[in-house]
Amino acid sequence: MGKLKSQIYNFLVRKNENVQYEYERYVMENIQEHYESHAKHWKILWKLNWHYRIRKNSTPLIFWDGLDETRPSSIKNKTLVKNNGKVKKERDKLLAYVDGAESEAFKRTYVHHIVKRYLKYDVVSFDAFDTLVLRPFANPTDLFFLLEKLFEQRDFHKIRIECENKARERAMVIRGNREVTIDDVYYEIERVTGIKKEEGIRKEFELEKKLCFANPYMKRVLDILKSYGKEIYVISDMYYPKNMMAELMEACGLKGFKDVIVSCDYNCNKNEQGMLYKIFVKQLRGKSVIHVGDNWRADIVMAEKYGLQTHYYKGVNAVGEQYRADGMSELIGSGYAGIVNARLHCGLKRYPIYYEYGYVYGGIYVLGFCNYILNYARANQIDKILFLARDGDVYSKVFKKINSDINYEYTYWSRMANAVATISQDRYSFINRLLDGKVANNISITISALLKSSGLESLLVYLKNYRVNQNEFLSKNNALILQDMLLDHYDEIAEIYAKKESKLRDYYRKVVGDSKRIAIVDVGWTGSNVEGLSKKLTKDWKICDYAVGILAASNGWNKNITTAYDQNATIQPYLFSRSYNRAEFDSFVLSNNHLGTTLFEIFTQSPTPSFKEIGENDEFKFDVPEVENYQMIKEIHKGILDFAKEYIRLFGEYPIMMNISGYDAYMPFRKVFRDLAYFKKYFSNMAFSVSMFSDKETQSMETIGNIMSNKGI
Repeated sequence: MGKLKSQIYNFLVRKNENVQYEYERYVMENIQEHYESHAKHWKILWKLNWHYRIRKNSTPLIFWDGLDETRPSSIKNKTLVKNNGKVKKERDKLLAYVDGAESEAFKRTYVHHIVKRYLKYDVVSFDAFDTLVLRPFANPTDLFFLLEKLFEQRDFHKIRIECENKARERAMVIRGNREVTIDDVYYEIERVTGIKKEEGIRKEFELEKKLCFANPYMKRVLDILKSYGKEIYVISDMYYPKNMMAELMEACGLKGFKDVIVSCDYNCNKNEQGMLYKIFVKQLRGKSVIHVGDNWRADIVMAEKYGLQTHYYKGVNAVGEQYRADGMSELIGSGYAGIVNARLHCGLKRYPIYYEYGYVYGGIYVLGFCNYILNYARANQIDKILFLARDGDVYSKVFKKINSDINYEYTYWSRMANAVATISQDRYSFINRLLDGKVANNISITISALLKSSGLESLLVYLKNYRVNQNEFLSKNNALILQDMLLDHYDEIAEIYAKKESKLRDYYRKVVGDSKRIAIVDVGWTGSNVEGLSKKLTKDWKICDYAVGILAASNGWNKNITTAYDQNATIQPYLFSRSYNRAEFDSFVLSNNHLGTTLFEIFTQSPTPSFKEIGENDEFKFDVPEVENYQMIKEIHKGILDFAKEYIRLFGEYPIMMNISGYDAYMPFRKVFRDLAYFKKYFSNMAFSVSMFSDKETQSMETIGNIMSNKGI
């Protein structure tokens, strides 16, 4: 029966390379469906045979991506992508995935289902790299860049690749095949660079052991298989001999293999003629076996040629490549993509949308910014760093993971606190924030609620003199009248706020302590918060000698002020400003109807209400809590923190990887910001205050959906 089934399969599937490619790819990408819906798969197989063998078509029927190097050349097409029956242009790859959680985009078979299949066989063999073992780079050879610093050898990355190729050419001449050992490679490198072969091998292998890690999905599979007593083999095309491969596997927490069969030990491989399988089959003695790997030709086609059953495990980077940000620098981009792809596409877990938003689009920005802050503080003899509420919450948590010597503290400050403290010096900004911001964003609030929320309820008695009713809603029509009233009674406002300011001064005396040189960290944008606190600390309150503001980015609404700040170094921007990374500044400020600041701050919202003031009894008072956001924010922050933790674990001791430029840190957000479909779908209901003092009477606040609607989006 088994032989007849094999003959039928060969006739219907393997008789035509296009049928085989599309059918087997469809099966591997929908393996659970394959087991549960045989009729559907028979129907697909019939359609493929009709399409290719009867109608003699050469165009694809199911998969139009044309990017998989295993696709038969007769049906390659690099201009269109077909997904679920819808044809999309290549430009869509520039946009974020919006059809759900990215970790669910590629339908990996659940671990327990795939193990159930493997348990039918006596022996399970695995490919090593990109199947059992993952490198933290989208491009494996990028690991060689880190060796440049270790060897202090310029262009070592290029030399390493060229010397391996040269060693393979030499092997072809001497032995008639291209199989080499790491010893052969470093023989060539020593001749070219003078680096001693033994030292070179040792350092490269130690780096591999530090950076490589077990594929979490396959680690779980292996553990279950071992608990059932299955014989497990590793079969790899690699230049590390068996003893080194076994050591590398063990360093990744993978052990208990019956044998590790490596191409360089046998002068033959899986990929070309598949002779390594011939050696493997001799050890089986008639036992049934299934081989698992990520390379379609080496692990599927050639394994089946020698009678093995197979399971195609598409590599995490092959799956995730289309979703990653374009334009990042090669090394940082490769490390970022390698980490994200491994987390989302290994298949072990499916993650919530908001967790992924933090992990994929915010993690590298927050980590890069924190490392920038640390480097700046060390270079400029900063005594203490103040992370301002609320954006400083997640910054301070990531900063803690990389900092060992700089004193820092999460401190309470906000637009409202800044307005209180700077009321005498900056009445223009106060009036603008109190009135104009709400009017511009069509925020529904009564005049009574506005004055009470801002602590100015004593001014209600003056409204009748200006023929304004306190129950009127703030609008363009009455905003100018209210502005006149506020300016006419500005001395009274200043007196009310002066009492509140003294509480802030006493608080910051305790916060700063004996520190003399302070860095104040905030997300952005014009720098008014950090500039206001800086002046208070150094000039008005005379608490410290020096204070500098460090912003994630400056949007520069007021070009004269923010440019002056940048150039005088009172504010240091990380991602961009009018005078730094100008192209990113322009795209951020001008794109999508000036929504950048609102959407970017989603990363650093905090599951706490905004700080308002310190009360008479030294109690901290807060604005309206956006409780509807808190679970969402916690998921985003968990994603950011998990990314930072993983990146630091892998690259923390390599400055070349930790010094993430503002440009690279911004690129993932640029991808999701290009099209607002992602935000409209997942963040429309997120409460967000674009102005000071929320409506405490109704406890209401605008949402991102409202803001987008008001901007005609």
